[in-house]
Amino acid sequence: MTIPRSSKPTRKRRYIFHMFFAATLTTVMVATGGFGILSGNSLTDAFQNVIGENFPLELLNPFNAFMENLSAPQIPLVPDSSPDKVSPPDPVGAILSLFADDSTATYEPFFIEATITSLAQTQTQVAVIQSRTATTTQVQTHTQTAIPSITFTLPPTATLSPIPTWTFQPIYLPPTATDRPEPKPTFTFTNTPTPVPNHLVLYLGGVSEGNIGPRNTGDAFCAANLPAGFSNYRVFIGYSSSDSISNMASNYGIPTSLPIQSVTNVVIANDWADLMDGTIDVALSAAGVLSPGDWWWSGSEDGFGTHIDGTTANCTGWTSNNGADPGIAGYHGDPNSSWLRDTIAGCGDPLAVLCIAY
Repeated sequence: MTIPRSSKPTRKRRYIFHMFFAATLTTVMVATGGFGILSGNSLTDAFQNVIGENFPLELLNPFNAFMENLSAPQIPLVPDSSPDKVSPPDPVGAILSLFADDSTATYEPFFIEATITSLAQTQTQVAVIQSRTATTTQVQTHTQTAIPSITFTLPPTATLSPIPTWTFQPIYLPPTATDRPEPKPTFTFTNTPTPVPNHLVLYLGGVSEGNIGPRNTGDAFCAANLPAGFSNYRVFIGYSSSDSISNMASNYGIPTSLPIQSVTNVVIANDWADLMDGTIDVALSAAGVLSPGDWWWSGSEDGFGTHIDGTTANCTGWTSNNGADPGIAGYHGDPNSSWLRDTIAGCGDPLAVLCIAY
């Protein structure tokens, strides 16, 4: 028994199938405006009119239902607008005839060539439309940021310097004569009290004309011949009623209970009251205070050391050395009241200036 072999489809059938598939896909793309991407253009509208007029409902309805599920444009059914009474071509029949058996199929070369030409024109228009469609694609640009490089710097290497060596030379010290420590002197501080004078001293300070000056200037005569052991002194002279010889003790802190002596320790009076009572115990020249024949500027009105302002002559406040100006002087040779008030001398005469130390 011999099994017959199936015959292979001819090359022509495969070529027609490929062309049909490409034409169908292109027609659907154009008729739906690229599935809605190019909707609303004139080419899509023209294709939809041709398909709606020539395709039966049993083919369009399943297609539109499928496009509705995809939310894509549908092809509406359009009545035949041909003016003639000739029946429209049957494209479905032409398509189905392509799959008929070769023994029964009848090929019409004119129809095939017309179909190929139409598909070629359609592909050309779709290509033109696609070339004119601007496609915007978002491109993500990556920007590289330079990462700073870290440079490690090694610390400087310590260099060891040679340490100098010290060489000590022996020092020779000669031996001392004795090893015994020398005695250190011991200082003993003794508070030696300053001796307090036990008497007053009436002494010669100097010689001057009547311009002796105020009391502080007159005191300068006393500093040069101040007796040893004394630190306080005053010029023994009367300037005014408030600064007379009689009130010098109260004015300048002169002790009133001590005896008054000469430099040679001759007692002239027992105390300050005895000195101012009008007489003294020994005349000034006899006690060694003045030389014989000397007078001294006193400024006292009587033997009690009184000074009367405007009456007692004092060389115009002891500022004048004019011989015509008067000044009262005391005497050296009598212990009576004349030792304080003896005569009126001219202010130009050089007379002794007495001082008292205490």
